[in-house]
Amino acid sequence: MKTLEFRDGVVNIDQMHPESYSDSSATGAFENLTYLAAFVAQTPIALLYLLDTTGGRIESQVGLEPGSTAAYLALCQETIQQLENQNGLMLIVEDILADERLASCESVKACQPVRFLAIAPIINPQGLIIGSLSVIDRVPRELKLKQQEALVAVLRQAITQLNLYKKLTILQAMVSNSQQVEDRLQPSHQDIGDIEVALARSSIVAITDHHGKIYYVNDKLCEISKYSREELHGTTHRLLNSGYHAPDFFKQMWATLASGKVWRGTIQDQAKDGSLYWKDTTIVPILNTEGHPHEYVSICKDITETQRVEVEQDRFFTLSPDLMCVIGLDGYFKRVNPAFEKTLLYSAEELLAKPFLEFVHPEDQGTTVIQWQKLVNETPLPHFENRYCCKDGSYKWLSWNSLVLGEEGVVYAIARDITKTKQAKATLLERSRLSTLEADVGAVLVGQNGTLPERLKGCTEAMVQHLHALGAGIWTVNPDGVGTADRLSLELQASAGQLTPAELFPERISLNHGLIGAIAQIQQPINSPLSTPTHGSTLQTFFSGYPLIVDSRLVGVIALHSHQPFSKVVNGVLGWVANAIAVAIDRVWAREELLSRREALLFQLASQIRNSLELDTILDTAVTEIKSLLDLDGCHFLWYIPEPNPPSLSVTHEARNSNLPSLLGECPLPEFAPLAKTITNLQPLRIADLAKAGNLDSETRSLLVHWGITSGLVLPLKTQTGQLGAIVCSYCEGSRQWSDREVELLQAVVDQLAIAIEHAELFAKTRASALAAQTQAHQLEQALNELRQTQALLIQTDKMSTIGQMVAGIAHEINNPVNFITGNLSHATNYIEDLIELINRYQHHYRNPVPEIQDYIEDIELPFLIEDLPKMLASMQMGADRIQEIVVSLRNFSRQDQAEMRSVNIHEGIDSTLLILRNRMKPYGNRPGITVIKEYGNLPLVECYAGQLNQVFMNIISNAIDALEMEREGQLNPEPMIWIHTDILDNHDVVIRIRDNGSGMTPSVVERLFEPFFTTKPVGKGTGLGLSISHQIIVEKHGGILNCHSEGGQGTEFWIQIPLKQNSNHPL
Repeated sequence: MKTLEFRDGVVNIDQMHPESYSDSSATGAFENLTYLAAFVAQTPIALLYLLDTTGGRIESQVGLEPGSTAAYLALCQETIQQLENQNGLMLIVEDILADERLASCESVKACQPVRFLAIAPIINPQGLIIGSLSVIDRVPRELKLKQQEALVAVLRQAITQLNLYKKLTILQAMVSNSQQVEDRLQPSHQDIGDIEVALARSSIVAITDHHGKIYYVNDKLCEISKYSREELHGTTHRLLNSGYHAPDFFKQMWATLASGKVWRGTIQDQAKDGSLYWKDTTIVPILNTEGHPHEYVSICKDITETQRVEVEQDRFFTLSPDLMCVIGLDGYFKRVNPAFEKTLLYSAEELLAKPFLEFVHPEDQGTTVIQWQKLVNETPLPHFENRYCCKDGSYKWLSWNSLVLGEEGVVYAIARDITKTKQAKATLLERSRLSTLEADVGAVLVGQNGTLPERLKGCTEAMVQHLHALGAGIWTVNPDGVGTADRLSLELQASAGQLTPAELFPERISLNHGLIGAIAQIQQPINSPLSTPTHGSTLQTFFSGYPLIVDSRLVGVIALHSHQPFSKVVNGVLGWVANAIAVAIDRVWAREELLSRREALLFQLASQIRNSLELDTILDTAVTEIKSLLDLDGCHFLWYIPEPNPPSLSVTHEARNSNLPSLLGECPLPEFAPLAKTITNLQPLRIADLAKAGNLDSETRSLLVHWGITSGLVLPLKTQTGQLGAIVCSYCEGSRQWSDREVELLQAVVDQLAIAIEHAELFAKTRASALAAQTQAHQLEQALNELRQTQALLIQTDKMSTIGQMVAGIAHEINNPVNFITGNLSHATNYIEDLIELINRYQHHYRNPVPEIQDYIEDIELPFLIEDLPKMLASMQMGADRIQEIVVSLRNFSRQDQAEMRSVNIHEGIDSTLLILRNRMKPYGNRPGITVIKEYGNLPLVECYAGQLNQVFMNIISNAIDALEMEREGQLNPEPMIWIHTDILDNHDVVIRIRDNGSGMTPSVVERLFEPFFTTKPVGKGTGLGLSISHQIIVEKHGGILNCHSEGGQGTEFWIQIPLKQNSNHPL
C-alpha cells in the first residue's frame, strides 16, 4: 500500500474517496489552476493534490499520461521526505539525477526521464501535509523567485477553492431542504437556535421580519460587519449597503422573495469601519399558514477573498505581457487582453468582429483548423505554434497553451510571442546553412576534378539544397565576347531544381532581354517578386539574380527563384558565391586560353600567314604573337645580309615592352661574328641565365649585355632562296628555363615563317608583274572610255548643232510669211473698219432699204458680221503675235546669231526654254498641268555661251517634266510644280536653282547622275548624255558648278553656278 508520510502522521492513499468531490465544475476549476501553475512555471507537467479530514481528495494534472498519477505522487512523497528540512517557499530540485538523496530512489526511476521538480506543500494547522502543488520538467532548470511566489498564490487559491466548494455543498444541501427549515421555524425559535448552532461556525446568518427589520444576527455577521447585535437589531440591511448595487438589483431581489422563492446572489456590503466585503448570499422566505412570507432567513458565505482572487486574476489577465483570450466554440474571440491588441496592433473590437482564423497566416490555417478541432473535441493540446497577421502586414509567431471548458462553451488560451526566438533560431539555422553553402561551393570550385560545367552544376545543387530554392542556374558569356556588348550573349551552363517558366530562364539570351539579360546589362543584382506564380503553384515566387564580374568584366549571371524572399544575410552570401564563381570561371577561361594559345600558336600563325602575303605583316605578326604567347620582354627578327662585303645583321621587326629601347637597325659584323656564325650554321642558341652561361663566347655575351638581355633564345631560319634570318626571344630581368617543348614549338613556328617569307617574296614578284599589266590595262581602258565619251559628245554636239541650224532655218522661213501676214492685218483692219462705218452711215440715212437689200441683210446676218469681224481680226493678230514670239524663242534657243561668248539676259534664255516646253506642261485629260513658279532675281547681263546654256536649261527642265509626268501617271502628286530661282552670289557668280516636287532620287542614282550614258529612263527614251553634256558645258566651258540634291519623296534640285564675267584664260 502506498502512503504519503508526514511529520505527525500517515494518510493512506487507498483509504481516500475520490467521489467526495467529483462535481465536474469543481474538477474543472482545479484543472484551470493546474494549467495556470504549468504556465507560470513554464513546465510541461503540473500536479495538484488535495485531501481533507473527511477522506475526500481532488487530483488535477497537466502533461501526464493516464494512469501515471500514482507514480508521480510517490515521487512527490519521496521528495518531501528527503527535503523535509529545506528552507524557502518551495521544495526545489533543479536536477534530480545530480541530487545524491534522490538519484537512486525507486520512485525517481519509475518517473524517468524527470529531471526537475518543485513542490509547494499544503500544511494544516495541526502541521499535517494535506496536499501539494508540483511542477515537473524533463530537463534540468531553475525556478525564479517571482515564479515561486506566483505558484504559492495559485496554491492559496486552490485551498480557497476547496473550502468554498465544501461550504457550497453544505449550503446547497440546506437550501434544498428549505421547506424543512421553514417547518422547523414556524412553531418556535428553538429550531432557529439549532440552525444557528449548525451554521454559526461557517456562515453569516441574519433573520428579518416581513418588513425587513433585523431581529437576529449571529456572531459571524457581527464579526465581519464590525457592528454589535444591539446596533443591528431593529435596523434593515440598508445599514450595510455599500452603494455598489443599483436600486433595480434590490427591487428584483425583493420581487423574487415576495413570490415565495429563494433568492441567491452575490452582494457587496460595507462594514462599520468603511471596509468592504463580499457575501455569497442565499435568502429563504419563511411562509405563514397562508403561504405569505413573514420572515426571511439570510445565510451568507464570506467570499471577499474569492472576489479578491478573481480581481487579481482579472488584473493578471489585463496586465499580463502574454496574450490571453477567451474564444467561443463558434471560432470568435469573446475577450482579449491588452497584450493581444499591443502585439497584433488591432483593437479589441476589430479582433472580436472576425473569426480568429482570419488573423492566422494563410500557410498555418490548415494546421490551426486541425488543432482547433482537436481542442473542441476536448483533446488535450499541451503546446501549439502558429503565425498571426498584424495590422501593419507583418506576422508574429505565437506559442499557445489552451484549455476548453465544454460546459461553458469557451476556450481559455494563453499565447506567448516567440517571434524573436523563432527569428533567432532561423538566423542560427540560416547561418549554419550559409556556412555549409559557402563550404560546399568553395570545395566544388577549388577541386581539380571535373569540367567547368560539372563544377558549376555542383554550385547550383548546393544553392538549391541549402537555400531551399525552387531552382538555380548559371549563365556564362562567350569568352570571346567579354567586353564587347554588341557580341554579348549568355548561355545556360548548369542548373539544378526547376527553372520555369522557360521564357524567364532561357538557355540562350541576348543582352538586355528579360531579367537575366537586364542583370548582364546593368551589372547589378536584381531581387524582386515575380508577377506570376510558377510550377502551377498559387504561391508567390521571388527572383534573385547576380552578375558574375571579375575586374569590371562580365563573365556570366547566376539566378535563383524561391517561394520566400531571401534575407539580407542570404543576399550577402549570394554576393560572395557570385564572386567566387566568377573568379573560378575566369581562372578556368584563362587557363584554357593559355593552353589553347600555346598549343594553337603554330596554327594561328599559319592561318595569319595564309591571310596575308605582305612580308612586313607576316614578320610583325610573328614577333608580336611570340612575345604575347611566352610573356617575353622582347622578340626581334633579324636578317643576315651577306652583300655587300663585309656582311652584316639587320634587326627589321620587333615587339618589346615600352620601357625597353628599340634595337631596330643594321649592325656591323665584327661585333656579331659569333652570332652570325650561329645563324649561318642554323644552330639554335639557348641561354637560360646569361650570368651562368660559362660556355658563351665573349662577343655574344658583350652583345647581349649591351642589349640588356639576361636570358634569350635564338632560332635561325633559311628560305629556299638562301636567305638567312633569326627569331630572338629575350628577357631583360632574371632567368628563364627554355623547355624543350617550347623550343620545338617555336622551331615549328620558325619553319612556317620561312615558308611564309618565300610565299611573300613570290607574291611580291607576282604582284609587281600583275601591277604592271594592270597599269597598262587601266591606261588602255581609260583611253577607250575617253574615246567613247568624246565620240558620243561629238555626235551629240553635231546633232545639237544640226538641230540648232534646223531650228534657226525654220524660224527664218516662218518669220517671212508671218511678217507679211502681220503687215497686211493692220491694213485689213483699217479697211474693214471703214466699210463698217460706211454701212452704219447707209443705215442711218437710208432706214428703209428696198426689200431685196433687206432680205440680203437678214440672210447674211449683218449685225453679227459687224460685231464678229473685228473680233476675228483681233484673233488673227494675236495668232500672228504668238507665232512671232515662238520664232523669237527658237532663235534665242538656237542662238545662231550669238554663237560666240557674249553678255546675255539669262532670264530670256529660261523664258524661251519654257515657251518651247509649254505644250508639255499643259493639262491633258485627267492629268493636271505643271505649274512653273519663277523667282527671278535682279541679274545683270552674264557672259556665257548662250546657246549652250539654253541647252543646259532645256535638259534640266525636260528631266523635271519627265519626272513629274511619271508622278502624274502614278497619280502620286496632284499639284506638280517647278520652281526656278535666280540670284547673285558674292557679287561675282550667278546662281540658277531649278527644283521640282517629284519623287526624288536615291543617293546611288545622284552619285552617278553626270556619268556618260547613265540614265534611269526606259530604253528608247533617253541616251544618258544630256546631263553629262550639261555638266561639261557648265564646268568645263564656263568654269562653274553643277550640283544635284535629291531625297526620296522630297523632289530634286539642280544648282547651276557660273561667273558673271568669264576669265580670258579659261580654256574654250
